[in-house]
Amino acid sequence: MLAITGPQQYEQVVDAVRTAAPPTRGPFIDLVPEHGLKLTPRHYAYLKISEGCNHRCAFCIIPSMRGDLASRPVNAVLREAEKLVEAGTKELLVISQDTSAYGVDLRHAPSPWRGREVRAHMTDLAAALGELGVWVRLHYVYPYPHVDDVIPLMAEGKILPYLDIRSSTPPPAC
Repeated sequence: MLAITGPQQYEQVVDAVRTAAPPTRGPFIDLVPEHGLKLTPRHYAYLKISEGCNHRCAFCIIPSMRGDLASRPVNAVLREAEKLVEAGTKELLVISQDTSAYGVDLRHAPSPWRGREVRAHMTDLAAALGELGVWVRLHYVYPYPHVDDVIPLMAEGKILPYLDIRSSTPPPAC
């Protein structure tokens, strides 16, 4: 047995396989560029930070289809963002079904990134993404109280002054 992982933990599966059988690199083997393939134009990319949602809004089928919130570890998100920027991406479109709740299921666990710890929390993620020198746009944000904490990041030019707000009534506090 190589590893035990949970649902949607594809990064851990790939890490275990690479540990057991390190990949060999070569021009006749590697048909996919190291930064991966994208289906969007080169200048922007979607950066998915979580899947599912913990809210059971009467009008929404997402929890039934995708399940409860399952956030990606913050260092995995930041690694993907760095690769996208290295490949020429100029704008990161941060998406999930409930971006404001990012990391709640992980209890906002910190991960190492660039020599420091970054929490799996929307505001900390936005601040770290703002260090990459590209436009960062937050999509599908619910009006939780901590969303106000991204306004200073907008004022500093670290993220774009844009929020795609999803509800006029705030969901229960997380």
